[in-house]
Amino acid sequence: MLEASISSNVPGRGYFEDIFKAEGQSETVPIGQAKIDDHYLSSYGISLAAGRGFRQGGNADRASIILNENAAKIFGWTPEEALGKYVLYAFPQRLEVIGVVKDFHFRSLHAPITPMMFLAMNSNLWGDQRVVSVKFKTDDVSRLMSSIEHKWKELAPTAPVEIQFYDEVLARQYQSEKRLGRLFAVFACFSIGVGIIGLIGLVAYSAEQRKKEIGIRKVFGASITRIFVMINSQYVKFIVIALVLATPFAWWGMTQWLNSFAYHIEVTPFAFIAAGVAELVLAVVCVGYLSLRAATLSPAVVLKDE
Repeated sequence: MLEASISSNVPGRGYFEDIFKAEGQSETVPIGQAKIDDHYLSSYGISLAAGRGFRQGGNADRASIILNENAAKIFGWTPEEALGKYVLYAFPQRLEVIGVVKDFHFRSLHAPITPMMFLAMNSNLWGDQRVVSVKFKTDDVSRLMSSIEHKWKELAPTAPVEIQFYDEVLARQYQSEKRLGRLFAVFACFSIGVGIIGLIGLVAYSAEQRKKEIGIRKVFGASITRIFVMINSQYVKFIVIALVLATPFAWWGMTQWLNSFAYHIEVTPFAFIAAGVAELVLAVVCVGYLSLRAATLSPAVVLKDE
């Protein structure tokens, strides 16, 4: 069944930008606009910082607008101060601010939140919208799509219908990041696999070459733990050196990528420390069996031919 939420427009679609200014101010500001109905804010869970949304039907809100917090700030108003103020469009046209919504993302996170205003569907500015947002809850999506197409043809028989799921619209904004993530995951797994195979081979060769040394050390009382540490210490040292050399390049690459987003986390040392510890643990686990086998080898077996 439908979840009783049908709204005009979709965040990021039906979006235009034009020049406005606040009444009594001379500075003009480019502000994005979209036409919405009285269900829009509740359908998308957009919260009001001050004021109210549009009323259903009638002509009371034809000359009213709702700003986002960023637009109110651009005009020098707090959300509460913006209520009852007027914004001028095509500068004889006065639009009264009746509400201010909390800032929300209507574009990709690559772009910062910009000034935005909403006009009522019955506003006479730049024509009608033919975008409908439907919030639904159903197990029979194909039947729902057929019903929507049928109703659309009744209301707008000359306009083609194009149905999109909003989660897919959002996902398309980050396709390049997903492809990049998959590519890095494949190369990381390949690199780790090659590194582990090489490390295992190196430890096996080294243990074979040092069998007599290990046997002699055991004869003179060296413990299994001491021999295990001796075998692995040189590889741990090389891994730590590699981490130290690679960390600045990894930090620079991550920072450059994150800077392509207007809103992003900061790269902290903990991420590199955690990666280094995980790498060391993985290396010790992978070569531990070979090292332990070499450390527990009987000196009699090793030195019998000497």
